[in-house]
Amino acid sequence: MNTRRDWIYQVRSRFRADTVDSRLSNRMISFELEKMLTLLIRRDSDSRKTWKQTNLFTRQLIELTTVDGRSRSVNPLPPIFQGSLNPYLQILGSDGTSWTLSTPLQQAGSCGFYGWLDNENYLVLTRPGITQIEVRYFGKPYRQPGSCQSELDVLLPVPDHLEEDLLTSVCKNLAAAPLPIPEDSFPNQNAQTTAPRPTA
Repeated sequence: MNTRRDWIYQVRSRFRADTVDSRLSNRMISFELEKMLTLLIRRDSDSRKTWKQTNLFTRQLIELTTVDGRSRSVNPLPPIFQGSLNPYLQILGSDGTSWTLSTPLQQAGSCGFYGWLDNENYLVLTRPGITQIEVRYFGKPYRQPGSCQSELDVLLPVPDHLEEDLLTSVCKNLAAAPLPIPEDSFPNQNAQTTAPRPTA
């Protein structure tokens, strides 16, 4: 899995004109990569191809506590990519079954209950008294608070079937975007225009 730095290098290598490449900052390329990746993943969510790439997903045992008659995770989850309807998150059962947040969850043959991520990214379940649950999610690039890791060395997970679409779209957008320092079309205007002083 490539880091932000690796993807930025691949974008730069696709530009042939040095005048364009030299005026693209790493921050600008990184922003465009993540913006386009988020769009492509959301658009692709109905195909199920991304769900099948297990190397992109993190499995985690979540601790929950009861709050206002519902079970809520003790800590917020990391940022998660969003599909067309729901986040890329599954709740895993002990028998190997799994549920997305759009379907009722079943436990030990009991009535179904629902789950969602609130505005602060806490997992909330409509049934109280649940203390632990295992989840599987496709997380966005994320650096732990206080980490000494450079932002460029954070992993940028990209599904295999979207890699070419990502690079092509990003390069197209960057080439068409107005750059902060436009190329001087009239270099002679910078030349000295005043008459030279006569020599003695």
